[in-house]
Amino acid sequence: MIVLFHELYIIVQTVIQWLRPPKHHLKQIKHGKHVKFDDDLDGRKEEVVEEMETAVFVEMEGRPPDFSVDRYDKTVNFPFLCDERTILHIKHSKTMFIMRGVSGSGKSTLVRLIGNIYRDSRICSADQYFIKNGEYQFDKSNLSIAHEKCGEKAKKACLNGVPVIVIDNTNVKRWEMSSYLALAFTNNYPVVIVQPRTPWSKDADKLAELNSHGVTADIIRRKLRSFEDVTALYYGWFIDEKQSNMIYQLGRKSLEECLRVFPQFKDLLLFQSPDLLEAVEKEMDDCILKCTEWYGWHFPELKKLVPNSLIYARVVKQLGHRKNANTINFSNILPRKQENDLKFAAKHSMGKDISDEDLILITDLCVQIIELTEFKDNLEEFIRNPMTGNSPAVTEHVGQVIGSLLISHADTVEQKMYENFKLNSPKILHCTAMFMGTRRNPAPNSDTYPKQDIVQKSYGSVYDLKITRITVTPRTIGAKVQLSKQCLKLYEKPQEKEREINLRTIMSHNSVSLEFGRAAHVTIGTVPGISPVTTNEDLLDILDAEMKSNIENIPITVRKCALGTIQNVGKDLFIVNLDSPITVQGLYTGFYGGSFNNSPKK
Repeated sequence: MIVLFHELYIIVQTVIQWLRPPKHHLKQIKHGKHVKFDDDLDGRKEEVVEEMETAVFVEMEGRPPDFSVDRYDKTVNFPFLCDERTILHIKHSKTMFIMRGVSGSGKSTLVRLIGNIYRDSRICSADQYFIKNGEYQFDKSNLSIAHEKCGEKAKKACLNGVPVIVIDNTNVKRWEMSSYLALAFTNNYPVVIVQPRTPWSKDADKLAELNSHGVTADIIRRKLRSFEDVTALYYGWFIDEKQSNMIYQLGRKSLEECLRVFPQFKDLLLFQSPDLLEAVEKEMDDCILKCTEWYGWHFPELKKLVPNSLIYARVVKQLGHRKNANTINFSNILPRKQENDLKFAAKHSMGKDISDEDLILITDLCVQIIELTEFKDNLEEFIRNPMTGNSPAVTEHVGQVIGSLLISHADTVEQKMYENFKLNSPKILHCTAMFMGTRRNPAPNSDTYPKQDIVQKSYGSVYDLKITRITVTPRTIGAKVQLSKQCLKLYEKPQEKEREINLRTIMSHNSVSLEFGRAAHVTIGTVPGISPVTTNEDLLDILDAEMKSNIENIPITVRKCALGTIQNVGKDLFIVNLDSPITVQGLYTGFYGGSFNNSPKK
């Protein structure tokens, strides 16, 4: 009997210990502060986040096991918290969560859930700076330093490839998150913006009662009035680095096969060089105009001191804020006298101040100017190359310059094509679901799209994308995507309907009915000076040509290749039909900026 009682006691104690959080994980503290110790490269650091409760549990070492989130609780049933497939994908890729919400709205609860599910995550908060000896001691005069430290921690986490990074600040204004958006873009982190769904998230009195920082209702009310809507530039499915690299390789192999199977394609590339040169010059002029006008507000004297556009771009890229002039050595760019004049002018400049966000965008413009100038010089040298072959017929028909290229530089052209398309790019790829346009020129339905129930429920979810064909033209390389029924509910592309109407008009054939979602694609690469939107146009041109061929019985040239078959549907339009389509996963979210001229790859 005693033995039986003892065994029963052990079982009960085991159950109690199992239900109770382990002491090495949690302990209770007062004042509603939630302190988390985060192992970083330079030692243990403290983190603080707001809590709604007056007494909360605190993680001390490690994290408790994963737990399930109630799918029926609307305040926490985000896909990245309760969908196993999405959670698994995020754990093995890279994602940045940017929290938004005023004090007391439930932001910290979501941060804790993210931290518990994604154990390798890094939580970055300005509040961490104000934790002294385990207590929260806010000092408004140090707020800028606190945000600077938060930014440094986020940057370190990005450089170390931490899979999940959480930016846990209020982010009331868009500019407050701009540096993190740029950081995410540079380091291949898709961004998921998270706002609490608590019923009191916009109730100032309730928020004042719940927040642990003692923020008054009046202050919270002002914060709520100034809370900015942040809309994506476009929504889409973002593919991680590993799968993106696989698609880049597929694009390169498709280009190789087109050049091998259709030798005339290489000639077509050369014939279009003058048009390409014109496009590059136009793009470069636009970048120079934007850069000089924009930076001119900050340092108007610089343009007169450095009239050469290329050198101007190099100087601005290295200089940044004009206050840095005296600490930078420009000897690798400017002569000594010109450098001294620049530093003197920077010190006494009449220009206005400039934000860090603007400097990031201007620097991106400078990089584009430098790259386009280099490409333009190479292209001009290409075209100027004198005739060295023995083909007077070619010279007679196409001229000396293009003739020499066709005869003497075929291998170089092929290599140049790989370089121009940037098929070894480290950037992640995506398939656009909805392009939102700009503030001045919004796309149709851009005001209602983010509010759709299906969009809000799907935001932050992972979907399969099936790649069935690869398009290749002298301008673009793209992957045609076959969307699932669920993805099609999120997909809006007005260009498809416009093409269908135009096709009926041109062909006088009212029975033309085209598949919805046929223009869904991933832009793999474009040559410099060509906008990514051109991939969308090239794909629709190819599909329209196929449709016209089927209706009017026009033959299309088809050749076997290592990947399947290649169709030449027009003078310079090729499409590779894959014998073995590939399926990749994409995280459905928005692109919110990070590069001034990072046009959406529609």
